[in-house]
Amino acid sequence: MVDDLNPDVLVVGGGLIGLATAATLLERAPGTSVTVLERDVIGRGASRHSGAIDIPYFRTALHRQLVETSWAWHEARGAQATAYRRQVPMTWYVDPGADLQSHVATPLARGAPGAPPGWRSPDGVRELVGDAFVIDPEAWCHVLAQEVTRSGRGQVVEHTTAVALDERPRGATVTCADGRSYSAGHVVLTLGPWFPGWSERTREWSAARGLRTKRVFGLNIEVDASLRANAAVGWPGADIYFHPAHAGGGYRLSLRHDEWDVAPDAPHAMADIVLERASGFLDPLLGKGHWSVSGHRVFVDTYTPEFEPVIAPCMALGGRVTLATGTHGSGIRLAPGIAELTARTVLSSLEQTRGVA
Repeated sequence: MVDDLNPDVLVVGGGLIGLATAATLLERAPGTSVTVLERDVIGRGASRHSGAIDIPYFRTALHRQLVETSWAWHEARGAQATAYRRQVPMTWYVDPGADLQSHVATPLARGAPGAPPGWRSPDGVRELVGDAFVIDPEAWCHVLAQEVTRSGRGQVVEHTTAVALDERPRGATVTCADGRSYSAGHVVLTLGPWFPGWSERTREWSAARGLRTKRVFGLNIEVDASLRANAAVGWPGADIYFHPAHAGGGYRLSLRHDEWDVAPDAPHAMADIVLERASGFLDPLLGKGHWSVSGHRVFVDTYTPEFEPVIAPCMALGGRVTLATGTHGSGIRLAPGIAELTARTVLSSLEQTRGVA
């Protein structure tokens, strides 16, 4: 059973990465107890707003490892995964001279049917076709939370804001806004874009590593009935992804837009240039007047100069503290892979602590 205030591992942040990390720790270490603290309700942070398409695209060797681990993780859950993850065919637009296949972890086909009838590809691109999945982030968070609580060794505590962390000889103590304190042998911070500004020490640590926050824009799109299809398109060269929502008849459009060093809780508004870029992509694809914006999502995400997730001890906070964060929206795609590497780091630390007890 879980000691309410003294678990073996404390995970701060109840988004996809935090919950996946907790579930993985409980699976890998049967004698370990885990508590997850979430300041709101699970899945209501950056996880809730993501574009929610799971593509096998990677930039680096670490990315590839995380993609392959994550896809295998979903496949191992079989029917359970269908509650939050649905397959869609993916048409990739490849710019002249670009080598896409060396950045995709699954086979791509040439000459296969591309985008659905009525959808028109941009001029000058090649089309390759593969698989992708659309995800319901909130549903996935609830599946993960159930895994944690059903273990009998895990708990998820919502509406609990961690405000301070102090190292102690064999772990760390986290103090919350309600006055409660949790002590654990190891603490995992999965705060996403809230990490850099969480404390003076995390600000300095983040600045030294080039960790920055950026505003991210996503659009909810309605499409004429005659053009609707279970299909997605991605254009890495333009950093644009268009896909159906997990449920319902709507679509999601994600676009790159560089607006840096913004506070996660600051007011966010849609930018006109984002709407202009959306029109520049969707008018040729679907035809002007055959689509409309039905809503939007504006949030903040964390980036590194290498665009890689961060899974590392945060020595600025103590030797028993690990930061685990996806960057550039990769939590939705890479959470299981990030969780696996984080679990290895945490369990190694716990073994060392117990070895000197």
